[in-house]
Amino acid sequence: QGTTLTLRLEAIQDSSYEAMAFRSIKILADEGGPTSAPTAYESCPEQHCSSDVVTTMAPIDGCDESNLTITTLDTYMHNGSILIELLGPVDPADAAAVVLSAPHGGYLEPSYIDERDENDPTYCPNGCRVDRDSYTKELALEIQERIRDNYCKVPYLIINHLHRNRLDANREIGEAAHGNSIAESAWQDFHTFIADAQQTVKDTFGTV
Repeated sequence: QGTTLTLRLEAIQDSSYEAMAFRSIKILADEGGPTSAPTAYESCPEQHCSSDVVTTMAPIDGCDESNLTITTLDTYMHNGSILIELLGPVDPADAAAVVLSAPHGGYLEPSYIDERDENDPTYCPNGCRVDRDSYTKELALEIQERIRDNYCKVPYLIINHLHRNRLDANREIGEAAHGNSIAESAWQDFHTFIADAQQTVKDTFGTV
């Protein structure tokens, strides 16, 4: 309990990482209503998700996760859509010393944010990544639930719901948003939510 883990989920690139994946994965649809997260479901393809699960610590005996609700704590919204979302426990006392983030696994491609140009000479002099990472958002949601179910603690999770061709949230703001003011605001809140979650964990566990 003395160390906080902050984890950013990146692309699945090799078979050793695939062993961390889970077969049943939630897919968040592009349309979820004005204030709610999308609710479509799909299974992660075999080439990305193995049926094997890496276990590093035995689940806690008698863990009753039924009262540990994962809820939306804060959002950045535009035109009724959630672009950035902070998920975590209702009660900070139920937080795990873990902060997860999924910076470019989103699907939203709104017309009010221009598409990022991977060859833009101003923002991408050496080229930019604009492809969405495969299933990192879904893995982050699944990991959050598995930690809750096995250890009766809820990690904080910050999700960028925008497609990477609109915002690359773990790059510096120029490359990330290409000067679009809405994307810049989303970038700012993505990092603010991470900092807020880290501070809450620090207040609870004494370190970050």
